Amino acid sequence: AAENLSLGFPDMASGYEFVICYYADKIVKKIIDIWKPSQVILWNAFYAFHFIIRNICAERKVPIKYMEFGNIPGTIILEELGQMGESWPARCPEDFIKISVNDRDFREGQLLIRKLYESRTNRNVQPQNDKLREVKWTLRLGRPVILYAGQNDNASGMQPYTENTRRFHSPIFKSSDEAAFFLADICKKNEWNYIYKPHPMMAENCERAKLPENAVFVDDVDINDLIDISDVVVTILSTVSYIALIRHKPVVMLGYTQLKEKGCTYEAFSIKNVESVLKESLNGRLNAEMEAAFVRHVVQLGKYYHGIEWMRI
Repeated sequence: AAENLSLGFPDMASGYEFVICYYADKIVKKIIDIWKPSQVILWNAFYAFHFIIRNICAERKVPIKYMEFGNIPGTIILEELGQMGESWPARCPEDFIKISVNDRDFREGQLLIRKLYESRTNRNVQPQNDKLREVKWTLRLGRPVILYAGQNDNASGMQPYTENTRRFHSPIFKSSDEAAFFLADICKKNEWNYIYKPHPMMAENCERAKLPENAVFVDDVDINDLIDISDVVVTILSTVSYIALIRHKPVVMLGYTQLKEKGCTYEAFSIKNVESVLKESLNGRLNAEMEAAFVRHVVQLGKYYHGIEWMRI
């Protein structure tokens, strides 16, 4: 918890993170002892305070559930095993993918994806400006465009980078920036255009000055527009992956989310495979089989995983 705080708030004076954790532990224990809850629901499992709450609840044998925005815009998830790479669809992909989807379900899934494409619905309000034009001016004509979307490292299980992170979330990279630098080198080598879009909460903390000259750093452009001008979208954990699939663009996953082994993305879970998988995604694009797999995945999420009536979106 202390490391999560210090990484999330780099300007914090040294030692404050331990003081905050010490008093948070005392306060939460007092609350649990007084209220004696039969269950605790945490919004996002990966915040420092929630690490503390989880530990105290484990000591007192108080059941924990986790809540967060769903993978599909407009939905909510309530789950027990954990979030993202620790979730049921990610832990047991071979079981989740077998969930029955009939023809009517499939058509409804296609309709939902079309609605989301046309409405440009997103989990976050998108900026309204003319900066997309500036991005386009930096791109070399006739060369593929690779868009890399970072996640909120401090709220996605990435910080601190632990054995649990490597096992369930990011098997290769320890931060959004680390992956950004690695991808920049690959794109430079292959003469591909390269755009790095950090998570809105991470933009101020990115090591922008260290990025190679071929990287186009963007932090305030509508993500739908960036996806539309790109040939391939890459991420470790960001739900931009779902927006990209909704917008019919191929996605390369470098980490584990609910999309793991669902047949609708390209996967590069080894440092040795990243470049070759990127080339494969540029050649293969989002083919008909992957499109159909994504529709099935959306239906399966909506009927058996997300916590609202998904077709009312």
